[in-house]
Amino acid sequence: MNRENEIINFNGKNTISLLCDRDASDADGDSIILMLLDYIYLVLYPDEYYSICDDMFFSQDKSEPLLGEKLFYEKFAERLKEILIKNPCFPRKFTAVIDTYYVDYVYRDIYYHHFSSKHLNMRRTPLRIFFFEGDCVKEVKNYCEEKLRKKWIGLTVIQPNKVLGRTLFNPKYFLPNGTAVRTAPYEFLLNGMKLSVNAFQYMMQDEEATTCAEVSLLNLLDYYATEYKEYNITLPADIEREERFTSIRAYPSGGMNARDILHAMVKKGFAPQQYKTNTLGQTIIKRYMYYYVESAVPFIAILDGNENQATHALVCVGHTQIMKEDLLEASCRKFIDLDKNTYCWLVDTADACKGIVTMDDNRMPYAILGFQTEESKSIGTTVTKFDSETQRVTPYKRINVLCVPLYKRVFLDAIQAEEIFSSLLLSEWGIYNVASRVADTVLQKKIMDKIPGKSQDQPLIRRIFLASSRTYSKERLKAFTEAIKNAVNSGTRKSLRAIREFYSNTAMPRFVWVCELYSIEGYFRNQIVGEILLDATAENGLNSLLLIHYPHLLARRQPDESINALSNFNVFMDWTGYRGFGGNLREV
Repeated sequence: MNRENEIINFNGKNTISLLCDRDASDADGDSIILMLLDYIYLVLYPDEYYSICDDMFFSQDKSEPLLGEKLFYEKFAERLKEILIKNPCFPRKFTAVIDTYYVDYVYRDIYYHHFSSKHLNMRRTPLRIFFFEGDCVKEVKNYCEEKLRKKWIGLTVIQPNKVLGRTLFNPKYFLPNGTAVRTAPYEFLLNGMKLSVNAFQYMMQDEEATTCAEVSLLNLLDYYATEYKEYNITLPADIEREERFTSIRAYPSGGMNARDILHAMVKKGFAPQQYKTNTLGQTIIKRYMYYYVESAVPFIAILDGNENQATHALVCVGHTQIMKEDLLEASCRKFIDLDKNTYCWLVDTADACKGIVTMDDNRMPYAILGFQTEESKSIGTTVTKFDSETQRVTPYKRINVLCVPLYKRVFLDAIQAEEIFSSLLLSEWGIYNVASRVADTVLQKKIMDKIPGKSQDQPLIRRIFLASSRTYSKERLKAFTEAIKNAVNSGTRKSLRAIREFYSNTAMPRFVWVCELYSIEGYFRNQIVGEILLDATAENGLNSLLLIHYPHLLARRQPDESINALSNFNVFMDWTGYRGFGGNLREV
């Protein structure tokens, strides 16, 4: 990219706007990064910048590199290149607005607790870069707030210690369509204009004041503090001085182990659970990773590195899209009840998931951690759907530990919920046994025709997740209202209205575990054939059963009723499937 083609606008004293066009730059996009680095260098290191300028002016060597090349191989420059150039989802033309004087509360905390104690001087304030899709130089200059809101991609903070600080990007500029991810709403001001983005925080470790464990914990706790009022913002010093389990010195940081991470979660008001691969096995751990990201419960995973890599921590925030071939290739398990001579073929959506979306400070935001084949039971080979340079799977050896920050009133965890749902399949409340007890043979045939799972080619698809009762009820009432509008006859509309009333009058705890049931075709139409609800605040066992909904049959249990209430099914002669729950994750 020729320097004379740059479009630059100085907006007063504090911001600079740059138009970056990848189509007009060199093939590898280095000139765009060099242009940005020149201005970063000018702002963060002005004395050194002008010293280099003088050296270049008087130098007889005309091959002297551009100023930006002095920083080109710094970690943050490499990461910027990954995000802006190598990332195929990022716009080819974008505007970068550099906020040259920004007080970042995370860096300010690190600065006063560590860097200010050093003999050599370091700048107190980082700079912040806003990114907009397309040419927005005039919009920034003319304060066109509405237009800028629609084109805002996100922002990153460049810290004076040469790492990316708080970084918040819209995930659609990083992930393929269909990927599901959990985000929180953030708002920022640019020259008085309010901009908002749904994102998950990303930071890089500086290997001095913070390591991968600290930045993972900061990213995770920032999400919970932003999304839920009951949690407070956590600063690096809070972790280093108050929430470590160990008593060694805080700076320079020596990292955190799983015990430290869990202790910090307890201090912040969570009731965390720990899952170890040595106890559960790699395949089961992968399943629980999916259950929790599907439940909108971001968590920290600790992975073992290969020979030249140390143990590493990252945050899991979403999962890749499940395709039809993924379901067909997934492990199909046969559940058998020998006493009653019944069986069921089942595929869990967790076994069909090919990758988890992560915030990994060794890679760019929303990087995908892929799974190997079922036989190898480990992490880290190439996933065929994500074989581009930026989405290639990091070759970590295996998952070691999961640290999951559960809400303090969730007493039933993923292990217990999955065991209960599996035991229900062929129990007296299972879908086949309940249908077989229907006296009306015509209705019984109707029910059986709508229930998959009798053959390996047409298995029952199961999707398990945790949801707040508030979000769950809201989504279900919307789904029933939508189904009523689309119903083809008055009988079905009448039944759906009664079911909607039934759900709205069911008392629920704050959190429920949900098991949605689908056919293969129904899963891709997003239409379920039934569901089972568990009380997440109950003890382990069948006594946690709350609601059972199968085709034409519905039973519930109110707080003052025994489990026997679930044997009294309400019958609906006209019935149709309804939309699956979508209130936890945001689909890109």
